[in-house]
Amino acid sequence: MRVNHEYGRGGALAYLAAYDVHRTKVFDRCEPKTGIMPFMALVEQPDQPPKDLPSRR
Repeated sequence: MRVNHEYGRGGALAYLAAYDVHRTKVFDRCEPKTGIMPFMALVEQPDQPPKDLPSRR
């Protein structure tokens, strides 16, 4: 018995990270592609804590 399976590749994600030396914080994000637009989205990312962690006060 021969079985044929459909396989669709989703591709790899691009992990982008940046280090803010003035505030000693790391900003990161995952994007479906690399390039200038995903990089600019990382640079313009607002400075806010992740949603799964409570903010410090």
